[in-house]
Amino acid sequence: MRNINNYEIMAPVGSYESLMAAIQGGANSIYFGIEGLNMRAKSANNFTTEDLFKIVEICNEHGLKSYLTVNTVIYDGDIELMHTIIDAAKEANVSAIIASDVAV
Repeated sequence: MRNINNYEIMAPVGSYESLMAAIQGGANSIYFGIEGLNMRAKSANNFTTEDLFKIVEICNEHGLKSYLTVNTVIYDGDIELMHTIIDAAKEANVSAIIASDVAV
């Protein structure tokens, strides 16, 4: 039998309200996208690059890991935005990046 302590509860977040709901719901980590380089960009609210530091700060205050999704195909026109997002994520100390394109 598996020990439930080995599981990580990861919640999707698209707004500060859903971030607080994830915290209150007992999530161990959250994943979120910023700008348009994530699969939920067209169907959900998205944070901006400026939100990264606040998201990570809130997660750290509550002991959560923060995962940034950059899970779309990166086209030539997306390269500059991708670099901006990745650099901001590194500066903000995001726990990890979820990527699907090797260009990331």
